[in-house]
Amino acid sequence: MDEMIINNKLRNSRDLTSDKQTEDQLLKEADYFALASHLLWTLWSINNARTSKIQFGYWEYGLTRLTAYGTHKKQVLRKYSTHTYNNIV
Repeated sequence: MDEMIINNKLRNSRDLTSDKQTEDQLLKEADYFALASHLLWTLWSINNARTSKIQFGYWEYGLTRLTAYGTHKKQVLRKYSTHTYNNIV
């Protein structure tokens, strides 16, 4: 599905060339930004768990996003790393 979205973006872009290298770079950027998104929502949840008056499972949501971050980080390291990070992951 990611490739479909990237290919569609490349077809409709005037600034990007439609080649394998550009497609791979966009997929890589999306993977890294997904990590940032997971951390942002984790921090948002922690903050709102302490300050919000709205009844919502902020801690649980934050833990879900932090877990998703860890899972995605392992995938990203395996996919893009040229080194072995067995002790970090």
